[in-house]
Formats: sequence, C-alpha cells, structure tokens
Amino acid sequence: MRDKLHCGRCSADVPDGGRFWVFDPDFVPAAFAPERRRHLADIESTHFWFGPRRRLLANILGRVSGGGFGAAVDLGCGGGAFLPVLEEYAETVVGIDAYADSLATAHRVDPDAHLGQADIENPPLAEGQFELVVLLDVLEHVDPDAILSRAARLTVDGGWLLISVPAFPSLWSGLDEAAGHRCRYRFATLRAELERNGWRVVHRTHYQALAFPFVWLARRLGRSRVNRFERHPPRLISWFFGFLNALEVRLLGRFNLPWGSSLVVLARISHQCSAAAAEAPHPAALSHLGVLNVLSCTLPRPSDRKLHWAQHLDALATKTGEK
Repeated sequence: MRDKLHCGRCSADVPDGGRFWVFDPDFVPAAFAPERRRHLADIESTHFWFGPRRRLLANILGRVSGGGFGAAVDLGCGGGAFLPVLEEYAETVVGIDAYADSLATAHRVDPDAHLGQADIENPPLAEGQFELVVLLDVLEHVDPDAILSRAARLTVDGGWLLISVPAFPSLWSGLDEAAGHRCRYRFATLRAELERNGWRVVHRTHYQALAFPFVWLARRLGRSRVNRFERHPPRLISWFFGFLNALEVRLLGRFNLPWGSSLVVLARISHQCSAAAAEAPHPAALSHLGVLNVLSCTLPRPSDRKLHWAQHLDALATKTGEK
C-alpha cells in the first residue's frame, strides 16, 4: 500500500488516488509563457528528442537508486511524462508545476503521483524529506541560485539531484529566445552554480551527441523555415533522428559524452558541508492563504516514507475535484 501525504503538525492526511491541489491559481511564470507550455504538450509524445532522453535519464537513476528512493519530486513536471519513470525508482512521487492544465495531463499519465500547482521556485513542500529532486529543462528559465538552494533544502542529507539543461552557447538561436531561455550552458557554468548551492557533481554527460553536427548546422542557418523544421520534422526525418538518439543511449549512455544539445548532470548534497543549505532561510509563508509551510524540524525521520505538505491542507488549497 502506498503511503499517504501526511501533515507533521496536525496529522491530517491527503487522500490518495491522484488528486491535485491548486496552491497559487493566479501565478504565471514570467519566463515560461502559456503558449510555450501548449507547444510542448503538443509535441512531447511524438518528437524524436523526448523518448530516448527519458531512457537515458532512467538508466542514470537505475545506476544509483540501489533499493529505491523513498520520495522523489519533479519540479516543473509539465504534463508528467517523466513521472512514470520516477514511479519505477521511488516509493512516493510528487510533481509540481505552475500550470494546472499541465497537471491535469500529468494525472492522466500517472494517476498515482501526488500533484500540486505552485511556483516551482517556492513550492509548498516541507524541507528535508526528498531523496531525489528532478529539474528537467527548468534551470535555464529561472534564477539558478534560488531554485538550486531550494532543492538543496528539500532533500535529505545525501539526497540526489537529476538535472538537464540546454548545452553549448554556440547553439543559441531564435528557438531559445522563443522558449524563454536565459542561456545555454557549458558544464563549467553549471558546475559552479551547483557547487555554490551545496551540490557535488557525481556524473555528467551530454545528449544528442551523434545528432550534434546536424543541430549545429541547423542553428547556424538560423532561418525560420529551419526552425519550423526542427520543431515539427517530417516523419522520415523524425524517425532517423529518433533512431540516432536511441542508438546513442543504448551504446554510449554509460559514458561521459563531451558534446550534445543537452547537458545532463547527477549531483548529490551533503548538508554538513553545504553553507548554502545551512544558512538559507526557510521559504516564505503562503501569506495570501494565511498558513505557514511545515518546517523540517517538525518532520519524522525520512525513513518513515511520509510526505508532509503543509498544516491543514483543507485550508491551504482548493481541490480541483475528484479524479
């Protein structure tokens, strides 16, 4: 039987079964516009880029999960495509996203996940309870120090962070501008951001290494027709690049590939060694709701396998209805 979400202060349980909660219905992320969300929702199930990358990320988690993670949270989960992968490795899976429409899709994809609509930079989650935090193509949209320090506080000591970002500034194009990206990353830049927030890099690689010359050429041409071609490729081209990416993941997925269109990093936290985690203030209260977040000092040990959202959830959020 799956554990329930449980409040460490008032002992109230959140009924299991895939309901999701709307914590901040008026929030819209400045760097991730609704039209971008709709675009990703339209292509995620068919575009050649997504499927092989999920397999690469799943393989990375499989190598470090051991007996499995107790609790995992996907910050910026979108339509929930990665949540079923997390279900394979974690006892309890939580997804947070700014868009309730995306969470409705995520519920259909993974009815067992616990979902909440909120600002992913300040989610209404108690600290020190997750063994894995996932940030997939999120960091390039937000303040890196804010979300990486928040992720550090959410994790137990020794917890993991799986992160992916767009790679190589030389690939910058109008597609990045349309997506609301701040930048494309080199590994040295990402490592510096991680380390100053208490994270230690354990593994890194790139994705789409075999396709990299084609991507580089397409971005150098930089014409709107090429951009449309990359976003909505013809069926034969989509099959070719899907095959190329799948071949790369199967044959080279264990190696540190030095180039690609995406950078993937697995990092680990040690709170004893992390000044950022130790000195960072607790997240702000959800003042418009008049309820404080549950703080880590009120929580049972992480081994209890329970999640603690906030005090008196019925006062904290509006249920979107039975799912």
